[in-house]
Amino acid sequence: MFSGILSSRRNGSSPVRAWLVLCCMAMLQFLIAVDVTVVNVALPSIGADFGVDGHALTWVVVGYTVTGGGLLMLGGRLGDVLGRRRVLLLGTTLFGAASLLAGLAPSFAVLVTARLLQGAGEAIALPAAMAVIVLMFPEGPRRSRALSVWAAVASCGLVLGFAVSGIVTELLGWRWIFLVSVPFILVVLAAAALLVPSERPAGRAPLDLPGSLLLVAAPLLFTLGVIEAGEADGTLPWLPPAALAGRWQPGPCSSGSSAVHGTRSCRCGSSATGRASWPTSPPLC
Repeated sequence: MFSGILSSRRNGSSPVRAWLVLCCMAMLQFLIAVDVTVVNVALPSIGADFGVDGHALTWVVVGYTVTGGGLLMLGGRLGDVLGRRRVLLLGTTLFGAASLLAGLAPSFAVLVTARLLQGAGEAIALPAAMAVIVLMFPEGPRRSRALSVWAAVASCGLVLGFAVSGIVTELLGWRWIFLVSVPFILVVLAAAALLVPSERPAGRAPLDLPGSLLLVAAPLLFTLGVIEAGEADGTLPWLPPAALAGRWQPGPCSSGSSAVHGTRSCRCGSSATGRASWPTSPPLC
């Protein structure tokens, strides 16, 4: 049977081969979805091992999800330019290597870096995997069933991640929530190399690398601001954007007030003009 499947690479995709490819892609989708939630139960154990507090542990979750979401469009474009099979193997390899690095991480910084690389591998592999499913199944009921399986597997992975995290962390330790996926990723790589047909790339075209980096950097910086502001004990760690742009400058003011460029105003008192005066942005006290 397998010899017939492999020989069909020259004569189109047989139904059996198409469903084997779907199983391979669904396994990859499941592993990627599980990694979104699998760390949640293990976070206290990770913090205890590395001696980090709760707000730093946020990066173990956010680094993966934000990087994966921000680079998805770049991953899809890479599939068009370089070929979906090649990009699928590249993204899956990166995801597997990052999972191994996360499981063996000697420090918290290495763990966060591994999670960022996992997100990049997800963003490269997922669009190519979905495109392979669409190409292997002709339009109609077969494709609809295949995409339904794909979506159902993703939902199951997100839900089962919590249970897998608790069981694996309790029995084997938190490092195994990453290491347990490595053998399955090797299976996916072998199956994809044998079953997914190669194709001619659509052509060389410029990639929007600055846009993709901004899609990742902006949410990460926003998350950094939210996390640090939550740990600031009521004080603001940064000036508002208006202050950074030079529209007004904070300074000393009497009784909980702030000096605004051109206008002195106080939060609960009167301004230099004799009545309460607020600038466009609220003053810092």
